[in-house]
Amino acid sequence: MKSVDFSRCAFGICAAMVLLSGCGQSPPTVGAEGAAAMMPETARAASTDAGSTFAVANALDNTVTEYASSRAGTALSDARDAVHQLLFDKSGSYLYVVAPGELLVYAPPQSSPLRGLGNHAVGVAGDGSGSGYVADSDRFGVGNVSVYSAGAQALLRTFPTCCGSDLIAVNASGSVIALTHYREERCRRYSLIEYDASGKELVSFDFGCSRPVALAFDPLTGDLYVADTPNRIAGFKPGTDTEVRRIILPGDAYLSGMAFDGNGDLFVADSRNSAVLVYAPTGENPIRTIRAGINRPTGLGLSADGALYVANPTFPGDSVTVYSPAQTSPWIDLKTDPPPAKMAVSESGVLAVSSSRRVTLYPTLHPRLTRTLSMGFVSDPDAVAFDSAKNLYVANQRSNSVTVYLPNAEIPARTITDLIRGPAALALDKSDTLYVANRTSSTVTVYAYGATKPARRILRGIYAPSALAFDAGGNLYVANSGNSTITVYAPGETVPFKRLTDGIKDPEALAIDSADNLYVANKTANTVVVFEPNATHFQVRISRGIAAPDALAFDPSDNLYVANYGNDSVTEYPPESPKLTRTLARGISGPRALAFDHAMRLMIVANKRANSLTFYAASDTSPVYSLETGHSPAAIAMKP
Repeated sequence: MKSVDFSRCAFGICAAMVLLSGCGQSPPTVGAEGAAAMMPETARAASTDAGSTFAVANALDNTVTEYASSRAGTALSDARDAVHQLLFDKSGSYLYVVAPGELLVYAPPQSSPLRGLGNHAVGVAGDGSGSGYVADSDRFGVGNVSVYSAGAQALLRTFPTCCGSDLIAVNASGSVIALTHYREERCRRYSLIEYDASGKELVSFDFGCSRPVALAFDPLTGDLYVADTPNRIAGFKPGTDTEVRRIILPGDAYLSGMAFDGNGDLFVADSRNSAVLVYAPTGENPIRTIRAGINRPTGLGLSADGALYVANPTFPGDSVTVYSPAQTSPWIDLKTDPPPAKMAVSESGVLAVSSSRRVTLYPTLHPRLTRTLSMGFVSDPDAVAFDSAKNLYVANQRSNSVTVYLPNAEIPARTITDLIRGPAALALDKSDTLYVANRTSSTVTVYAYGATKPARRILRGIYAPSALAFDAGGNLYVANSGNSTITVYAPGETVPFKRLTDGIKDPEALAIDSADNLYVANKTANTVVVFEPNATHFQVRISRGIAAPDALAFDPSDNLYVANYGNDSVTEYPPESPKLTRTLARGISGPRALAFDHAMRLMIVANKRANSLTFYAASDTSPVYSLETGHSPAAIAMKP
């Protein structure tokens, strides 16, 4: 389990393995059984909203899996005017954009429209087969509903409606179409009419001068829910006027959107109180209220996996926040410029956002598998690291090799075997020189960039090395589990100039903070000890909450995080302090590695026993997202 994430830079060198956020770099990563890569000066500068790519070593599967998330959006062409509505069809293959006087149809990820329908569209809805239902209303108040095949490739049928159209919804089978209408009288009077598939009127409701706010069908019962005022929702049996449920929103709530998830839970956006209220399939009171990350929401949506997306157009929001199922803290805060006005989410999580006469399409924001490395080359991987050119290095314990992969490749560009014996940790210095800790041969071998033969071998002071780290001056620290020592080497040297033994027993991980303080995780002693620069005796011993520590990491404030394999937890401590401030246990089982995403907003924990990654936001004690990986994830590395 080895080292970690360092978040500062000094003298142009990152303070320990990986990119440091203090200098605009990506966050430090902590590897189990392996250190993360230290990135050179030229690798600096990742956008905080650019997303993250990371590699995971799965020891029992003999694979390395790479995952990526993206925050980069693509502007859709021809979507010029103020957008009234966005909608994905059931499959997510088509996006409908309703703008004044036209309906544009796109096929993501293409940015140009497939076709435009020159009608006076005011709303669009979709059924379970992918058909699109378009409500239009001309300037004389004459309305129609046109039903199209998927992507509006063919017009299937059209039926007239009584008057001007406003909102439209359709149930999954397309057998009930709900449409709100208006008539210009002493005031604009609104009504709701339900039609069958042929356009025959089933039932009508009159709302007087009060405009209905939203319509939605419950996917489980088929009941139609109508927000007939900004703080009241009524549920009706489809095609009838039989009311089956009534929800009164609390206080001065003002409904700005509502949607159902696949379990029948109703999500309601409250723009006045900057909240989302969640209601179970029965009951009048919300089962939870989401406030974190929400600011005057104008809309919401849900993907098929239950992730919630909320549009927050008001400063300081200016973002779409994303919440994992049952969570109340966002795990993604996607900044949009200009702020979001309307939004839609496909079942797979593709996001469309309209803002200031622009529609932007975002790919799936959740981490997705981008490649799997095996091909007979990966064998019991125990450490992974990236260099500044984004080449990936994999330490293979069983085959005594390090394989090197070019970006996006699945077959290694080269394999290093010379003097490799039981590789347990990897690190790269600022010139992309590779250092390999060989536990079996008790050596550290050093390879110039691109080389397969070692430039030098470090023997003096090395005994079953388990972790590597660099300080801001480029000095190499080696944790020796065989004799419970830390040996320190000046750049280019093979003889240690310092040897640390105080408080060290079976060292498993190393980390160096922004002040060059050294942290050592002692696996069998159940402690972490802290050495100030140039010290030979530890200044702080941390023991509370520590149990078989396997990995260490720092956040941007130098708070320390410890992965405790012995008690299935991650514990947090202030800088250079033994005080326990937070314990994470939910979702954690056999933690072997830690990392922070590039924006330093999420901590990632690799769980060996659960075969999963869990993601935690600042101050939370429950994971905001979980991702299944291969068997026995042992190390994580963030791509620069």
